[in-house]
Order: sequence, then C-alpha cells, then structure tokens
Amino acid sequence: MPKIFFNFLFLSLITYFGIIARAAEIDFLNNPSRVQVNGEASQGIYSGENITIKYDQTRLKTCDANNRMYQSFVNTYYQFDGGQIYSMNLPVNGAIPATTSLFIPKGTRLLTMWFYNYTIQSPSAPPVCEAYDSDYGKNFNFVIQNP
Repeated sequence: MPKIFFNFLFLSLITYFGIIARAAEIDFLNNPSRVQVNGEASQGIYSGENITIKYDQTRLKTCDANNRMYQSFVNTYYQFDGGQIYSMNLPVNGAIPATTSLFIPKGTRLLTMWFYNYTIQSPSAPPVCEAYDSDYGKNFNFVIQNP
C-alpha cells in the first residue's frame, strides 16, 4: 500500500509541475506559411528533452502532385547552434502527417530545420522531382530554452 501511494503522489507532483506535459511538439501544417509549436500554446522547447515533429507532406505539393506514379521521400535536415548538419528520413504515408522524434542535446540554444522532398522512378535512378521546404530559404529556426 505505501508503494502505491508513493507512485500516485510522485506522478501527481510531476503532472502538477508540468514536467510530463512540457514535451514539445512542432507541427509543420499543410499550409507552407504555418508552423506551430505546441499548438501555439507554446511552453517552449527545452534542451535535454525529446521533441515530436509532425510534418504534413502535402506542404511540398510540387513533387507529389505531378509525380504520383513515382516513389516519394521527405528528408528532414537539422542542426543545433549552427553546427553539424544531420538528416533523417520521414515516413511518407499518404494523408497522415509523418511523425518522428528528435532529442535536443543539453546546452543547445537554437534548432534549425528544413525539408527536402524528392521522387524517384527506381532506386538507382536520379530524382524525377525535387523540392525544398525551408521558409523560402531562411530555414525554420526555433529558440531552445535551457532549464
């Protein structure tokens, strides 16, 4: 009985102080001019934590609309504090936004992101179509909070 009470009290305190509810989510909506952090009720993005990234691949209509018979891919490029550029593939699955998670290293102050969409006819062929989603070349920049 004391262990159950302790677990309940611990989880209640964590929820009350917002430790669990603080996890950030960045939503890249289908309108290219719309990006939301935590549904615009932003508590911020914190270093040392995972964030969820949701990407609606219909933002990049150039390749999708003209090349439905080809295989389409979306790569996410990101960097912390202007350093090394990393990339990861997003699962392209039709009308459902692609979702992935990303760990923000401790001490990070800036997250920069952009997306690259390409379609191919076969794995060995060059891209048939290429498009970038990068806030018109400025890239998407998010200030990171350090607790």
